Amino acid sequence: MLTNHAFTYSLLIYVFLQLVQISLTFVIPNLAQLTFNQSALVAGFLLLAGSLLSSFLGPVMGRLLDDRGPRFPLIAGSLCIMASLILFTVFIAHLTILTIIAFHILYMLGFSMMYNNTMTLGLQQLNGPQIGDGNALFNMLQQYAGSIGTAAMAGIIAIGGAGIQNGATAVLSGSRLAFIVLFCFTVAIALLAFSLLASLKRQPSGR
Repeated sequence: MLTNHAFTYSLLIYVFLQLVQISLTFVIPNLAQLTFNQSALVAGFLLLAGSLLSSFLGPVMGRLLDDRGPRFPLIAGSLCIMASLILFTVFIAHLTILTIIAFHILYMLGFSMMYNNTMTLGLQQLNGPQIGDGNALFNMLQQYAGSIGTAAMAGIIAIGGAGIQNGATAVLSGSRLAFIVLFCFTVAIALLAFSLLASLKRQPSGR
């Protein structure tokens, strides 16, 4: 399966998207609570709008893939997720509840365009007997990506805030480093998306 480039690109995009998404659910509430003095309830609700949007848009983006092909959702989705992380990084010291919600919604919009669609595209590259194994691989790596993302972000925030005595400032500095790292992942996702499109173009039959 992994010798099929289109499948491998799809799998990596799917895993990286999950890693970034889970990482944001760790970084954003901690940043809101420890730096901007928001309550745990408010910090949790910061992610609600983006999560609800993603749930609603899942079927819509699947239809978009069917109607327009993979090019638009992959490219537009890549631009949305990169823009979101750039905004988080640049404006981190001036974030408010509304800007956090808006930037997270932008990420989840791109996430919705790409996440389920890359799994669909990946599985379409496999023959019948391989589809079950491919689906299991997507699900297994999804779980690992979530675990790794949370653990990695905790370590990165600690490294970024090392040596800073003020707790709020330390979390702010560490979160900035976390957003930079996550932005690098979104760049990798964009490059993989273009590689996937090129691979699909060379192999239009999907096999």
